[in-house]
This record gives sequence, C-alpha cells and structure tokens, in this order.
Amino acid sequence: MEARRVGLTPWFIVAVLVAGVVAAPDAHAQKAETNGDTVQVEDRQFSVSSGVRMEFFGVASPGASLRVTWTPNRLWVSLQFLAQITRWNVQYDPLTRRDHLYFGRLMAGVGRGEGPSAFVFYERGIGVIKTEPASWRGDAYRLTGIGLGVGYTVGRVTTSFDLSLGVANRSNPNLYGLIGISLQYRLF
Repeated sequence: MEARRVGLTPWFIVAVLVAGVVAAPDAHAQKAETNGDTVQVEDRQFSVSSGVRMEFFGVASPGASLRVTWTPNRLWVSLQFLAQITRWNVQYDPLTRRDHLYFGRLMAGVGRGEGPSAFVFYERGIGVIKTEPASWRGDAYRLTGIGLGVGYTVGRVTTSFDLSLGVANRSNPNLYGLIGISLQYRLF
C-alpha cells in the first residue's frame, strides 16, 4: 500500500477553520423601513454555522462540521469543513473497521433564509486508517467526490440530507457512496 503518513494537514485544516470564524463578523443585519416603521430584516451576506453530521456507510458514523456561507441573493456559495469517522463491517469479520476523514466541500445552492434549499458540492480531503491490519494503521489516503443534497431551515437551525459519490485512494482506487444527515446551527 502506497500511502503517506499524516503530517501537518489536519493542523492546516484547523487553521483554515479558525480563519473562517475570525473573518465572519462581517455578517450583519440591515434595517428596512415599511410605511414609516423601522423593522429589523435579516439580510446577511456572510454566515458561519457549526454542526454535527451522521454518515451512513453500513454503520452509523458521527462527525462535526463548520461552514462559511456567502449569500449575495437567492443563490449561495459555501465552504464546509468536516471531520468525520467512517465505520463499516466486513463480512465474516467481527471487527468494525474505522477511518478518520478530514475534508472540505465547495458547495453551491439555491434557497435563502427560512425554508427549503437544494445544493451540489465538490469534496476533497484525506482519510487516516485507524482500524486495519497493524501495518496500515496511521496511513493516509486521498478522497475526491461530488454530491447533491437538500436542506430545510427554521430560524438558526438547518437540517440537510446529502448523497456523495467519489473515489477513495485507499489501497487501490475504490469507489465510495455516502449518505449523510446534518444538523447545523448558525452562529452569526
């Protein structure tokens, strides 16, 4: 297996996450006037959300995410960073396999504010083998995929369902298909 050890890549991902949180205070609400009355209207162009994600690849696998979104109009563009555990069972083997995934998604969608939304995304990242034959533990591999999803927002909370397909370059290139459910809370 030709895989590299993980070095500074997870730390780079954490640095980008922190930079996103620091840069996001540009988000603000604007006041609108209607018939002489001043009403507070949510007109944020930038927002930051954090949340949890459950992935299904045979065995339910937990994860966490941070998302920075730019919404100039009804269309939006987002950069999402995920830390995910992927677990699965192998037939005739009692051991549950486990990898840690760290990846980013470039997302584009339609739907602003409360209500439904739909999106497509491109994802790329690395996986670290945690449970496998001892000689593979700690080895890293790349994964690249595309996907689509739908979501629904109420207040600051967004629930979404996504499906992704791609290639994980583990021991040899393998196709993967993942289904995930996310719960995001808009911080600001």
